[in-house]
Amino acid sequence: MKNPSRMSFRLVASLLVLALPVTNPLLSAAAALAPPLEEQTNLQKDSAATQKRIDNLDDQTQTALAEYKESLRRADQLATYNAQMERMIATQQDEMIDMGEQIRQIEITKREIFPLMRQMLDVLAQLVDTDVPFLLEERRARLDELNGLMQQAGASLAEKYRRLLEAYQIEMEYGNTIEAYRGELPKAAEPKTVEFLRIGRTALYYITLDETEAGVWDKNSQSWQVLPGNDVELVRQGLRLARKELPPDLIRLPVFTAEGTT
Repeated sequence: MKNPSRMSFRLVASLLVLALPVTNPLLSAAAALAPPLEEQTNLQKDSAATQKRIDNLDDQTQTALAEYKESLRRADQLATYNAQMERMIATQQDEMIDMGEQIRQIEITKREIFPLMRQMLDVLAQLVDTDVPFLLEERRARLDELNGLMQQAGASLAEKYRRLLEAYQIEMEYGNTIEAYRGELPKAAEPKTVEFLRIGRTALYYITLDETEAGVWDKNSQSWQVLPGNDVELVRQGLRLARKELPPDLIRLPVFTAEGTT
């Protein structure tokens, strides 16, 4: 027969064992590791976020650095451009000073040359009045035009001088040519239309349209002298030669001297 007290102790012990909670070692370990793992995950998230911020800051820094370098490059270009502009402005200022001096000299030249041109024009007018009276209307019209030009304020000094020299050139060319033309007999007792033969500036002849009379200009008396009848044919041949109706050849014409015609 078993001992009642021992059986009671075992029963109590069994009941105590049943009353105690049953624990799983793996669950206990997992429960113990859960907080550190969660903390590590949070740290990793924070670290990733921090790295992202760092990357963003690095990108911003690189962009800012590139913009800074570009600003330095533009500033250098601008400084170079400004230096070049300053040199150009200095050169232009020197040129302006030089041009101002040139303009002042031009004004002085204008004041000096205009009276000279007036004198040249007066000499030309005197030449036409005392010269052999050929093409008087044309030559006097040229003088009138020059006189009008000299009085025009809008005409440049260069244009006035050019036209004056042109008139002198025309007068000079008269001395190297022969010419036949028709016109009114100038400085005659009565007006009449005749044919003229001009030999340079040396001699001027006329012949009437009916070729019955010929004459020569006498520089000494400043008048026309009628030629003898046998000289009319010589003047006629001279006119044909001037009109190129005859081949170039020597021509014999009477020349009026103080003693008469020769």
